[in-house]
Amino acid sequence: IILQQYVNNSWKEVLTQKIVEKEDYTVYESTTNHFSPFAIAAHPAIKPSLQREETAGQNTMGAIPIRPTKTEEQRATPATEETKTPGLTTAALITAILGAYSVRRWLMQLI
Repeated sequence: IILQQYVNNSWKEVLTQKIVEKEDYTVYESTTNHFSPFAIAAHPAIKPSLQREETAGQNTMGAIPIRPTKTEEQRATPATEETKTPGLTTAALITAILGAYSVRRWLMQLI
């Protein structure tokens, strides 16, 4: 966690110390010499490094192929979209059921 202060049209990091860390919360402390907008942010994410992948049984003269590691986006499972019944279809279905019920009642009165 870092605290940033808006000074001279840019964000500057303010020295922040962790005072208390409990299971439910953490308390940080920082001081400043003037009032301005502040932002609580996280340290920039570390970019994925390249992993070496050794090739077994191949004569590559000491070369090791390099492949990028999977990023969090690649690891995440895609969100499933809900299929919703459109409002017009639902209204038509309800109207059809009520119509069938009304016709049935009308026919029962004729008998």
